[in-house]
Order: sequence, then structure tokens, then C-alpha cells
Amino acid sequence: MKLYSEEKKGRSVYLLVGKHSKNYVLGAFVALSFFSSVLLQMAQVSTFAAAVMTTQVKGVFFRDILLSGLAYLPALWTMIGFVVLLFGWLPRMIFSAWILLGYSFVILYFSNLFDMPEWLKGISPFYHVPDVLSGEISFIRLFVLLILGILFSFIGFIGFNKRDSIE
Repeated sequence: MKLYSEEKKGRSVYLLVGKHSKNYVLGAFVALSFFSSVLLQMAQVSTFAAAVMTTQVKGVFFRDILLSGLAYLPALWTMIGFVVLLFGWLPRMIFSAWILLGYSFVILYFSNLFDMPEWLKGISPFYHVPDVLSGEISFIRLFVLLILGILFSFIGFIGFNKRDSIE
């Protein structure tokens, strides 16, 4: 969303003039988003795992906690891809990514209280993350989330190249 705010303030023109293509500029922002999501998720999960290890809970291993946290990366990448898709095709609707994120939070923490149907829960990419600690590992769901994130990003790049840089 940073590139969108730069575009709204009229500063993205300075990024797009010169020797760098639109794909390069957007790719730099997207690559930074993907890289920082991995870095921050690793830091968060490692800190949580270290805290759990100090409580001496029996049967819980650092590796299991690390894998359970990393299972959320494809859902994060799907959200990043959704933002790129909106930025590429409907930049004025980019705020809806915040709506989806808030909806995902409600689904993740309160869906059992509201007795929502499964299809409504399924809108959130985080709903499809398997619970690795309980032994539920579904690589198909993670792969589908990963493909969705890549597909959304790819379509967003196409849209960004087709539109004017300032909306």
C-alpha cells in the first residue's frame, strides 16, 4: 500500500521516470512485502517458541511451533497478492484490503461464537491455514493459498502496466 500512497501524493512519478520500468518499481515494493512477511513471521514465531520452551511444556518442540507459524505465510502472501491485485486494477478500492483483514480477524477469533456457515468463513485466507500443532497438515490448502497469492500478484502487475501511473 506504500506505493499507492506515494502515487496519491504524486511522488511515484519520480520513481517511474528514468531507467526503471513499472514492473521493476512495483516488483521492488512487492518483493519487500514478501521478504518482510517472512522475516517478521520468523521473528514472531521464534519469540513465541522460545517463550513456550521456557515453560517446559512436555511434548512441544521448537520445530513444531516454527512450522505452525510458517504455515501462515501462504495466507499472508494471499493478502499481499490481493493488495497488488487491487493496486493494479482498482487502486481507489485498495481500502477493501483493510476490510478483508478485519473480517479475517473476526473469523479467526470469533467465528465459533457467531455460528457462521463454512462458506462465509472460507472468504478469509487465514481460515484455510491448517493447525499444524494438532497434527493437521494439509499441503494442498497451503499450495492453493500460495498459488492464489502468486496469481493475484501476477494479475495486479498486468493491471498496473495497463493503467496510467496516476489515478
